Amino acid sequence: MASATTPPRSLSAPAVLAVLAGCLSLPTTWAQTGPTAAENDPAIRLHEMRDWVDALSDESFHRRQAAAYKLREGALLGGARGEAALAALRLGRQNSSLETRIASERILQSLALSAFDDQIDQLLNPHVPPEGIAMAGWKPFSEMAGSDLAARSLFSRIAVQHDRILRTMQSPATDAALRNALPDPYTLGNDDAVSWALVLLTDSQCDPLQSTHAFSKITVSLSNSTMGPNLRDANDAAVVRRMISHWIGNHPQRGTTAQRILIAMRYSCEQRAAQLCDQVLADPHALPTSQVTAMLAASVLRRPHLRPQLIARLSDDRTAHVWQLIASRQTKIRTQVRDVALALLLRLHDTDPRAAGFDELQADPLLIYRDHSLGFANDAARAAAHAKGLTLIRQDEPGSNP
Repeated sequence: MASATTPPRSLSAPAVLAVLAGCLSLPTTWAQTGPTAAENDPAIRLHEMRDWVDALSDESFHRRQAAAYKLREGALLGGARGEAALAALRLGRQNSSLETRIASERILQSLALSAFDDQIDQLLNPHVPPEGIAMAGWKPFSEMAGSDLAARSLFSRIAVQHDRILRTMQSPATDAALRNALPDPYTLGNDDAVSWALVLLTDSQCDPLQSTHAFSKITVSLSNSTMGPNLRDANDAAVVRRMISHWIGNHPQRGTTAQRILIAMRYSCEQRAAQLCDQVLADPHALPTSQVTAMLAASVLRRPHLRPQLIARLSDDRTAHVWQLIASRQTKIRTQVRDVALALLLRLHDTDPRAAGFDELQADPLLIYRDHSLGFANDAARAAAHAKGLTLIRQDEPGSNP
């Protein structure tokens, strides 16, 4: 194997045949020779190869070695002769002789591993175009992650460790099989790029109506700062980031817009986050939680025309969050859409919202302020803060009328 990053591996019997089937169409790396007249007859070819399979249990060691060599050579030649060799070896796995069955299986395994190595070499060769790679799972993966060297490197590790799952993807009616084969997102390590990439890839291939439970777990993991991928390798992080951006947009009707914005912001999918923010802010009737998250994210992203959008929401008294700081404390903090709009307007004027009466304010490393901390315990406190906040804005910008 050319790649030092790929560990030793073995393939299941179905995978052996699947890999070998693809190898018969790899003329660039498997030698080709012209057939003789006799070899043009499929029956003669198959009979010859079956004779060699029977010789795998011959009493003579040299005869057994010659038989194994002839069968490997026939398979590697490809074409009709290769098909005959593989057909004979498949029959050899059902032979009455235990030695023949074992030898046939070993030859098929060695052929499959050689073929798999060849596929990996092509994958990691930057001169091979993406469309020239025929590995199971590569097409949907490259659509999500791209086809640069970083993406190819990550996919090569996925293929080595999870070849069976990638092949399941290509089978019909596989949603249940895929979901059952995947690890629980809640149990994945933060630095496990291979598993996270596989989870994102397979979820994107499943029917969204049938995989809501898996989607919910992925959403919770990606939006929780202590969970989800947090990769140390910059190349892997860039690839997974592209996959997350694609995953967010793959099923826009699943989950909430607020969740998708949070995930996009956490993983620096700025273009995706900006698109979602603009979508929400263009709709004054969007859910209050989405309005609040979109305003906060748009402020971080410095979206154009944000100020008039904030001003337009100063009259939106819908509640987005209810928060109780201490369990024994009876007072609850209610955050309305207009509260967040005012706090961000004050920030645009370089004014600390606490100066206007946002006493529960807490900083947030992702969205500047924690959305639930921008509320008030009662309407009187809210009215006083809004009145003072608007006064501070007018003082900072004479002639303005937010």
